Amino acid sequence: MEHSLYIGRLPRRGENKKLLWEGVILFSNHNNAHRINVCKSSANKMALGDKKIGANKLAPGNSPPIVTNEGARVKNITALWKYSKVHDIHYDKDHGTPTKEWYERREEGWVNGTTKHHLPRDSQFSKECSVWFEGKAWNFIEGRKEIWIHTYREMYGESEPYMALKNLLKNEDVLLLDFSCHRDHHLTEITKESLHDIIDDENISLGHSYILYGMLMGWL
Repeated sequence: MEHSLYIGRLPRRGENKKLLWEGVILFSNHNNAHRINVCKSSANKMALGDKKIGANKLAPGNSPPIVTNEGARVKNITALWKYSKVHDIHYDKDHGTPTKEWYERREEGWVNGTTKHHLPRDSQFSKECSVWFEGKAWNFIEGRKEIWIHTYREMYGESEPYMALKNLLKNEDVLLLDFSCHRDHHLTEITKESLHDIIDDENISLGHSYILYGMLMGWL
């Protein structure tokens, strides 16, 4: 690859937004890297031929609806992944399946992208079944790979927003920005080995910028 690809964090609530954003600007200016905010609310545009395509279309919360193999229609990729996760209060150990309440919460979340069935703050993922999808129990990392990463890659790999981003990287250095980038990776380049370590670490929130990074580098 002729041009460099970097990853960075957008400031979250409670953080010093001015200080963090100033660091992003200084870094991108120093490295002559084109900043691309890939979050749902991004106003950045990318060129694809004569078209101008919004970078916000790369956000999984803005993805087209999904139809599962079981025929369920899901609002977007974020909803698919979020409401496939199983917390301890929603796992029936006697039967080895999620509870009725979990199915009700999932149905509402899949359809609307949100739910009124809020979880207790101290709720943890079930150790026996962190993810339930299409009638099968998965541990968290298996689910992350098979649902979150696989679905995103399949939906976006040939899409116009992704091709526009890929074309941009052919012509200049790019800094991908989202809210989920871990502080240890802020304003850095990532290696193939470190990306797979990140994917396998359930303590790190795997934002879609990591998936895009792996796709653009040909690692995912």
